[in-house]
Amino acid sequence: MEPPTPLDLTGGVVAHNEEGKVAQAVRSLLDQTLPPGVRWERVWVIASGCTDGTVAVARELARHDPRVEVVVDPVRRGKAAAVAEVLERAQGRRMVLLNGDARAEPGAVQALLEASKDLASPFGVMARPLPPPAGASGFLSSVELLWDLHHAVHDRLLTTGRGTHLSDEMLLLSSPEGLPTLPSDVVNDGAYLAARLKEEGGALRYASRARVIVSVPLTFRDHVAQRRRILYGHHQVTERLGVPPTTFPRFARTSPGEAVVLLVDTVLRRKRGVRSFLLLATAELTAFGLSLWDRLPPRPDHVRWVRLPEGAPRPEHTPP
Repeated sequence: MEPPTPLDLTGGVVAHNEEGKVAQAVRSLLDQTLPPGVRWERVWVIASGCTDGTVAVARELARHDPRVEVVVDPVRRGKAAAVAEVLERAQGRRMVLLNGDARAEPGAVQALLEASKDLASPFGVMARPLPPPAGASGFLSSVELLWDLHHAVHDRLLTTGRGTHLSDEMLLLSSPEGLPTLPSDVVNDGAYLAARLKEEGGALRYASRARVIVSVPLTFRDHVAQRRRILYGHHQVTERLGVPPTTFPRFARTSPGEAVVLLVDTVLRRKRGVRSFLLLATAELTAFGLSLWDRLPPRPDHVRWVRLPEGAPRPEHTPP
């Protein structure tokens, strides 16, 4: 039996004022159990415009692990600019991008690699974002419903080759040589890369077993603020590239019957799902209206968004 072909990975963790989370983000990559022949060539930490202890924490990680490299950008130019720094430095045959406030669950990188094994470059494979357990009712149950629906839509569309969207919380990308460039003024880097890959005949996949725990807004107001920026970013991609991201509203317009069945099934699976859906729909409509307003001049700076307040500590996530 021939030995497996060696595969070097480049990791990228982009962070702005993530003093309390950047270490767990980096360690969640380096502590992954990788398939035979796969290794981390380098994990880059891009610290942008940090005013807390993020840089010190990242440099301490690098001091103890030679695979970690830290790039300090004194000016916060936005996430897309930070991701572009990783793409410029990547040497491995595959790249794994992770948000500085997220945590890859054990087995996530292997699941991403398995989902990409039959794909020709260029390609992008997204992980499954999951919020930490809410531990409470109220609006958090609506946030959880949103991520359930997010999973259902991507599982349906990317599996059948109809999707034109990638979430950017955790992404596996092919070698940077075949990837499109990422402009620094892009609001949603995952959505932009997905549209550009689709334009160039690249493949998009969803690895539902690759789980990544993400930070989420804890209140109605914070959720609306976050969704307002994201929806504005989706419009930016559509306006610039002519490729609308396949979010649920877009899916509902193109396949209404299929979308209704998927929505009803997702809502009814949750306890108090109807109540959570009504609250979520109100938030989404509010955010959509505000994103329409943001298209008028002078347009707001959604590239360097206002950070959401941190919530109370949550228990560790246990996959169902």
